[in-house]
Amino acid sequence: MNIKSDVAPFSMPPEADLPPHILEGFNRLGSSQFLRELHQFSNIRCAASFAIKHHNESMRAGWRETELYGLHPAAPGPRVQYRGFAFLVKPGDTVTQIAPEFISVKNERGISQRYFRWPDDGDAVLAWSLCGT
Repeated sequence: MNIKSDVAPFSMPPEADLPPHILEGFNRLGSSQFLRELHQFSNIRCAASFAIKHHNESMRAGWRETELYGLHPAAPGPRVQYRGFAFLVKPGDTVTQIAPEFISVKNERGISQRYFRWPDDGDAVLAWSLCGT
């Protein structure tokens, strides 16, 4: 698989108000060869931005970490419905509401969309668990 040479690793700001395991997980993603091969850095950067801005509010609304930062174990392709919400955020999206059953976003063209929670059957894993060692 070709690796994009213009994709630079990134790390989360250490002052981000996030649980340590979330910070460590995103730092692992940001330096992962797994993600370089998948060309997913724009998604990872958007997911990291979501985490910094909205993790605590999402937890208060009852969202599980796998619902926010999960992927199917056979990522990235299979069972896209198990992709955590944070990995659905695109550049230019603005989160407008976090509710117990959905998260609403408005894109840069002003179009609003709601993302609903999926029924949990336990298949999703936190994305950084797929990076290996």
